[in-house]
Amino acid sequence: MLKQREEIQEEQRPFKDWFEFFEWNRDNQTSIDWSNEDQMSSKEKELLSASLQDFQVGEYSEGKNFQKKAHIFSALFDIPWYSRSIELFIKEEQRHSHYLLDFMEIQSIEPKKEVWLDFIFTKLRSLGNLEAKVMVLLTAEIFSMVFYKALREASNSVLLKQICQQILKDEVKHLQFQSLALQCLYSKRSNFQNTLHRFVDKIIFRSTQAVVWMKYRKVFQAGGVYFKNYLKYSNKWHSKCEEIILAKDKPIINPINSCKNASSLKQEIRA
Repeated sequence: MLKQREEIQEEQRPFKDWFEFFEWNRDNQTSIDWSNEDQMSSKEKELLSASLQDFQVGEYSEGKNFQKKAHIFSALFDIPWYSRSIELFIKEEQRHSHYLLDFMEIQSIEPKKEVWLDFIFTKLRSLGNLEAKVMVLLTAEIFSMVFYKALREASNSVLLKQICQQILKDEVKHLQFQSLALQCLYSKRSNFQNTLHRFVDKIIFRSTQAVVWMKYRKVFQAGGVYFKNYLKYSNKWHSKCEEIILAKDKPIINPINSCKNASSLKQEIRA
């Protein structure tokens, strides 16, 4: 009985760390100078407006269905900290959306109500179980890392650069968090089942890789991320997530410490 209790506590510990991280991160956001209301040039606005509108929509979700399935996952594996973490994760994504919306208002860029690419991602997430939701979400976040890196370099706006930097800091942790959830599922299945799931993941990833490049290539190129580097960066992030997902033992990740360590965090974002 004591050994079983220790095993349960060991299973719960990583997600408890992540819950504490999301609480800590909520109160330790990078300073964004909202008093800086410098206007983008007409050329820059023409280049970036559509992608800002798209990602502002994509970052926002009520997440009710996600939370419902996270609660089922938490009950199934006796990991209450996961569903609690998901609640804070969703609020963090919503905060990203509000950052972009506030910036767009300063720049007089009208928000969109619906984006076809986000609509597809939302439909894919709604069709499956929690694993399908996390897999699709993880794919979207991989390309968010590449996009915000390019957007930061493509813009001359100090304010937008600060927003991109904060989102990048958050997203690199989101990749680790969601990969850990998938690792929990993978560790309880056969190798054959996991091979099938990785095959489906690769199809989704490669398809998204092509679509995102075609839709946002002008922003990527303006930010110095040309096709070869786009493939390199997105493939590298995908590989890093796979390392966590396919690990036989839960990777030891201390999210708060790595965020406090500026050089460590900078290295993670640059990866």
